[in-house]
Amino acid sequence: MEQKRSVRLVLKTSDLTANSTTIIGQCDQYRTSFTWYNINLRALLGDLYYQYDYFNLLLGSISCSLSSNAVGQGSADDKLVYVKIAGLPFFSQSYDQKSGNNGIFTTLTSYTIPITAVTNIQLYNNSSNVATFNKDQDLCNITISFFRVLDDTKPALTAINPQFTFIFTITGIDQADNEYRKNNRI
Repeated sequence: MEQKRSVRLVLKTSDLTANSTTIIGQCDQYRTSFTWYNINLRALLGDLYYQYDYFNLLLGSISCSLSSNAVGQGSADDKLVYVKIAGLPFFSQSYDQKSGNNGIFTTLTSYTIPITAVTNIQLYNNSSNVATFNKDQDLCNITISFFRVLDDTKPALTAINPQFTFIFTITGIDQADNEYRKNNRI
């Protein structure tokens, strides 16, 4: 079996400042929404940019530092969240059943923010944490936000969440695969 080439994308909230906007990006007051500015897809993807038109973004892991002020604050509902991403030119990945329209976010996974003072890493080794995007733009701002699983709203926190690191693998989608899926409506 042929191994596909891939690239890694590592997004760290430690590059951002809570409740601030910098040249690197922005972060809200409680670390529930993060935006990294000017991600250069052409540079990130390298040669893959020229070989493929569509790409799979696979969430490999979410890790977080020791919880600090956030330990024990907020309800359990504020700790069980969807991890949603926006900013890449996603391809049919953002349909919202409630509104009946495509939105800006696509849901990658659910995640439980730790409520005890321990480091945490959640590994994702299956294909259900994948979003497909195309290369319609060279630069993008990538936003990752947490929304409560209970009601799809922002967590109601009173103290800042720990730092997070999101690790993604990006692979190209073969044109033959695209044609097969299109012809067979997969």
